[in-house]
Amino acid sequence: MLSRQARLAAAGTAVAPTACGHRPPGLTGATGATGAQGAAGPQGPAGPFPDGPLPAGKTLRGTYSVQLPDGAITGGASVPISFGLTLASEPKVVVVAQGQSPKPAGCPGTIYLPQANAGFLCIYRQFENGLSAPIAFRLASAGLPDNSVAEGPLIGRIGGTLDMDVTGTTVHLARGTWAVTSS
Repeated sequence: MLSRQARLAAAGTAVAPTACGHRPPGLTGATGATGAQGAAGPQGPAGPFPDGPLPAGKTLRGTYSVQLPDGAITGGASVPISFGLTLASEPKVVVVAQGQSPKPAGCPGTIYLPQANAGFLCIYRQFENGLSAPIAFRLASAGLPDNSVAEGPLIGRIGGTLDMDVTGTTVHLARGTWAVTSS
């Protein structure tokens, strides 16, 4: 139901101002015509997933974890590290022990906030139980044929594996974090 003032306004009758001298708002008018299309804006920047190598100075981070059953196991364990994006060149690999001081060159981070300088892959060890410290191996390289064997201690432009030897007969666990920064 319309208010008294709205009914008077709709009937063309003048509406008296309020005590403070303002007139109450009138009825809402009809919607106007749509305006013309505006000019196109400039091209925006490239999205977060470039078509080429990861841009220089950009850092990727991740975790690794491996668990083997209890008992006498021979051989070792491998866990993949996959960057998800291609680096411009193969990084230098540095394995950092928990609490290592001073920090090795190129690896200023920690297990909880992994960091790597440009051109480095820093592997931050949290712990190993029944497994040796990890050694990094690349799966393939632009200069290697597809049927070549893994080489180490290197990581390729897309990632590689961390290999650990079995060192005991208890629970076999290892985990940590990593960071790689494109150069």
